[in-house]
Amino acid sequence: MKARRVGRTRGGGRQARPRGGGRIFWRGTVPWIAYFVHKEEVRESVAKTLERPNVTEHDAEALLSRRLHEAALGLVQPDQTKVTVADVLAHHLAYLALKGARALGSAASCARAVNEVLGQRRVVELTSHELQNCCARWLTVVTRGTVGQYMARLKAAMIRAHRQGLIPRLPDVPIIDVDNVRQGFLELEAFEPFAAALPPPLDDVAWFAYLSGWRREEVLFLQWPEVNFRAGEIRLAPRRTKNARGRVVPMFYVDGDGQRQALAFTRILEKRWRERALTPWVFHRRGQQIRRFETTWRASCRAAGVPYMGCQECPAMPPSKRRLAAHLVSAHGVRPDRAPGRAQEIMAAAQVFHDFRRSAVRNMVDAGVPENVAMKVSGHESFAVFQRYNIRRLGEIAQGIRQTELYLERRRLSAQVGPQLSAQVSPLNGGWDRPVTDRTRTIGLPPSAKCPPDQRTDDIHFVASDGQ
Repeated sequence: MKARRVGRTRGGGRQARPRGGGRIFWRGTVPWIAYFVHKEEVRESVAKTLERPNVTEHDAEALLSRRLHEAALGLVQPDQTKVTVADVLAHHLAYLALKGARALGSAASCARAVNEVLGQRRVVELTSHELQNCCARWLTVVTRGTVGQYMARLKAAMIRAHRQGLIPRLPDVPIIDVDNVRQGFLELEAFEPFAAALPPPLDDVAWFAYLSGWRREEVLFLQWPEVNFRAGEIRLAPRRTKNARGRVVPMFYVDGDGQRQALAFTRILEKRWRERALTPWVFHRRGQQIRRFETTWRASCRAAGVPYMGCQECPAMPPSKRRLAAHLVSAHGVRPDRAPGRAQEIMAAAQVFHDFRRSAVRNMVDAGVPENVAMKVSGHESFAVFQRYNIRRLGEIAQGIRQTELYLERRRLSAQVGPQLSAQVSPLNGGWDRPVTDRTRTIGLPPSAKCPPDQRTDDIHFVASDGQ
């Protein structure tokens, strides 16, 4: 049955309501109201809402006025059963853009990939089984870390939509565990020939990153207005750092005689100042900003004997895991089922620019620099970097183990026990350095288990009985 639209004029006649004022229409003998919320039309039966079988046009007018007032106050939400995954992701991207998040580009990339598969699906119809099947299909095309980012972005969008009242419930979004934390470090003995193989000015870039622990973009985008030789400091604005926190790094130190001495990376800046051009960039290539240097990087890795991303036998192979796996199958005869694992091993063992950052932090900690000071130099925001990269001073660990040994030794010596228990072979009393002897045999322990002579605490002879 065709719906009849109803309105009112000033003289009592019927006409369409003003734009944005909703409308009243009839389905049979029941009046309905329609209005827009967030650019989406909401239709509502007056009889069903008021729970009365007999309603009039006056009741519809009153209900419509009340709904328009509630919509203006933000108390009315659109139909939650019609919200799709694309709507949720679009709402999340709009929130990130309003917030000014730096991850807007990566979030938009993840949203495009998710929309290709799930964009038209309604959120209320999504099931955990369907999402798991999507993850399984994605894993055949992209890496596990990429699928983890897809699911993380989708879950963040769902949480934001649920808080705003766009969806009635949170679907069960699977979480992909990714253990891809790199542990790459570059010792000084391996770094020096690698830096020597780099052409200028990339050698200065490598040394600056290895000494300061800065990120790649922070080093390559360093400009002369951020360097103040007179004040002796480098100031990075919050917009230039990953965690949006400014950083001030000194360029000089005061020696015992009260003289100001230049730090190592300060001498690099002085060298770059002598070779400056009509460009604001500290590190430049013929006046142009340095952005990419993968080819030069691989050539220097080959010259220094350092593994790099790509086929080690084919220098021109681009550093892509998927293309590397296909190359290993076609050019080197690797079995297709083993090629992804082999490619992953090559990529994990490769030397990357971020290894300079980890190496710098570990070098500062090994040199005795407090962790909070090392974090201020490198720009780390939390102590999680020391847990993630397992950066600890071995001397402190050894001292902790030795302290525990001394505690156990004091407990053993202070305990009031009999001679049979006190004469047990123990590493705490030097017993591992003495053989256990009886009438017929001598049992010696391996040299690696011997306790140093200066740690012996008594001179007890150990004699094994016949029952042993």
